Amino acid sequence: RQTGFSLLELIVVIVVGAALMGIASMVLAGILRASSGNTQAVARQHTLLRLSQAWRDDVHGTRSVIIESATDAQGSDTVALVGNVEYRALADEVVRTEKADGKVIAQEHFQLHERESATFHSDEQAGTATLRVQHRSDASSTDSDAPTWEILAATGLDLRYQERAP
Repeated sequence: RQTGFSLLELIVVIVVGAALMGIASMVLAGILRASSGNTQAVARQHTLLRLSQAWRDDVHGTRSVIIESATDAQGSDTVALVGNVEYRALADEVVRTEKADGKVIAQEHFQLHERESATFHSDEQAGTATLRVQHRSDASSTDSDAPTWEILAATGLDLRYQERAP
């Protein structure tokens, strides 16, 4: 009697191994795809968090917000905050520019999702300013339930606290 494997047994083992490798690679690809989507969502949330914190800090530190609806070649609305901070809503980002004596001393870019746009609103009577990041709808878009982010801030809030301090 001879020891060893027959050709048929060897082929069966190879086929079963290939099937298991195929299933494992599909599962791994799915996990990587889900991880990539989560990473993008976390990065987007982080950008919106940084933008909202900067917006609130700037608005709280000023007495009024001036909104200039000046559409330029880039198609943007500009918000000039007293205190030398300017926000500019471009097609795919919001740019925060801090100036002193007419010179740019700091600039920060907040990248928006590819189908999002930012707009600014001010209510002088209520003393509030809102930065709205919303989904741009187009004919091919199916995301009607996409969230709109509204970052509401009260003007002069930091100044009111400073005035009350002994």
